[in-house]
Amino acid sequence: MTSEQALAAVRPKGAPSLFWRLWLAGLVLFAVVAGLALFYDYFPADLRIAHAIQDVDAPGWGGATDFTNQAGDTLWMGIAWGIVILGLLALARWRDAAYLFVAVLPWIANALVKAAVDRPRPPASLVRVSEDASGSGFPSGHVTSAVTFYLLLFVIAFFSVRQPALRMALQGFCLFMALVVGPSRVYSGAHWPSDVLGGYLLGALFLAPVLRFYWRGRKAGTPVLN
Repeated sequence: MTSEQALAAVRPKGAPSLFWRLWLAGLVLFAVVAGLALFYDYFPADLRIAHAIQDVDAPGWGGATDFTNQAGDTLWMGIAWGIVILGLLALARWRDAAYLFVAVLPWIANALVKAAVDRPRPPASLVRVSEDASGSGFPSGHVTSAVTFYLLLFVIAFFSVRQPALRMALQGFCLFMALVVGPSRVYSGAHWPSDVLGGYLLGALFLAPVLRFYWRGRKAGTPVLN
């Protein structure tokens, strides 16, 4: 008996699995952060964390943040997203392309939440602002799109790229983009750390179920989406 079968045997009929209970907890956490962002332009910890990030003076850090900020722009993300999907379709990787296409949904959700919360971006009077960002601040669109796109691509590369060196290089780049984009948004003064947290949470809320179905389809040896 596998661990999943053992859990199913002791779980009351109709009760949600541990996965969905954790997902619901994440949804509640996101709702709480979004609700607070609706009433507060920034949180007390935001200012301290933002100053700490902007004070980092490590070699190459400024260049890394500039790169992730530019690469995470909506235009460039859309181009990268389209190129990868077309490439997967050309290789007849229909299921992978279909799952990657789902990554557009968090972009839409992000825009809706931004409009509802309408939180202002950090002012130059409180932090160093080196980017003229427009629109609402919460949640960070760069972070939401990077989490869903690059981490999903990380998993797809694990199954789809046969050359070990190329696969490791692609996965390393995906992890770099997903992890560095958050601090880079704070470093440029485009977002508060809580905006970035909201972006990571929103991206994870979409990514987790997609990866669950994708992984189950792989384990079963049959496509879930085709």
